[in-house]
Amino acid sequence: MELLDTWWSYIREGLNHVSPILALVLALIFGFGAGSVQAVLLGAVGAAIIYVVIDALWPVVFHHQVFVMPVMDSAFGHFFLSLFLAFLVLIGLIYIVKSAIAGIRG
Repeated sequence: MELLDTWWSYIREGLNHVSPILALVLALIFGFGAGSVQAVLLGAVGAAIIYVVIDALWPVVFHHQVFVMPVMDSAFGHFFLSLFLAFLVLIGLIYIVKSAIAGIRG
């Protein structure tokens, strides 16, 4: 049980800094584009990478600030793992709903 508590704390710590609107838009794009389970996995990785890039470039483009590379430490690892798992769940759910609707329609 201690292992689950540790994982949950990592995920909760990482998801505190996620913009829900950006995450939802990326999940919808990758979810509707997924055609297989492998595409769901690759889409979750791609969405997490794109989220980090957009999060780093947002202040540069819209607030005219200096570009700052994300620090690659354990906190970033927790954040990226949390993003990946969140995108995996969201994209997987969208893929399942899309497949069910396609199956009903024939």
